[in-house]
Amino acid sequence: VSSRLGQVEERLKDIERDLHLHFPTFSDYRAFQNLESELQLTSQLLPLIKMLQTSFFLPRHWQQLTMRMNISLDFKSSNFIVKDVFETNILDYTNIVED
Repeated sequence: VSSRLGQVEERLKDIERDLHLHFPTFSDYRAFQNLESELQLTSQLLPLIKMLQTSFFLPRHWQQLTMRMNISLDFKSSNFIVKDVFETNILDYTNIVED
């Protein structure tokens, strides 16, 4: 999983670079700005997701995180997907993940 996330991070950097290189005249368009914003958000979330999937992030850490965020994430479920994390405000709790 970690190597895939690294590949995704690299691809995101490539897309951001290509976006500005090949489409600079579109930078004033709302769609361009929305895409750029989503790419930046995803780039910020990926390092957190890498931390969350390590063996150092134990069930008690998940419980503490979800309790602080006042959400319910069933991280042990086979239905748990990365999208579940993306849909939270986890960036506001980066300090908890990093600790």
